[in-house]
Amino acid sequence: MTLHAGLLRLRTEGDGQIVDITEGVRSIVRTSEVERGVVTVFATGSTVAITTMEHEPGGVADLQASSSA
Repeated sequence: MTLHAGLLRLRTEGDGQIVDITEGVRSIVRTSEVERGVVTVFATGSTVAITTMEHEPGGVADLQASSSA
């Protein structure tokens, strides 16, 4: 079994800012040269969350609206 690790460091403005990390994760996978497998993404911090969603303007607006309610 091959294991490859990568790191994305992001700074946000807070207040429910949503960041699409797809390209960052894709870049790490690409440099690993692994052709098949599972990607596990986790975040450290007490106020951070990771979710999967279609990153489009309406969905982002809905998620931001629900987080400020």
